[in-house]
Amino acid sequence: MKRLWIIALLTILVSGLSSLTPRLREALINGKVISFEESLPLEGVSIMVKGTKNGTGTQPDGTYTLAVKEGDAVLVVSLEEYETQELKIRRDQQVYDVVMKRK
Repeated sequence: MKRLWIIALLTILVSGLSSLTPRLREALINGKVISFEESLPLEGVSIMVKGTKNGTGTQPDGTYTLAVKEGDAVLVVSLEEYETQELKIRRDQQVYDVVMKRK
């Protein structure tokens, strides 16, 4: 009987702890990347979450969409021949437009 109580107590404890574990939510962010000099959209720009393999590239019209986790902090925006930029991800912001300058 004592053994059943211990098993029941451990089961309740483990299920209770799993509900306390924070679950990372995802949010969709998007934006448009254009060139500073020509004010034209840039295709193929790499948009990565710093320190992860989570990323995407811009479409022909310069737009992108990316799912980011709540704990993600920085976007790295890069394209050959342009200066790489880092943008801080904020919880209250979904749109990140970028203007890139040539090196």
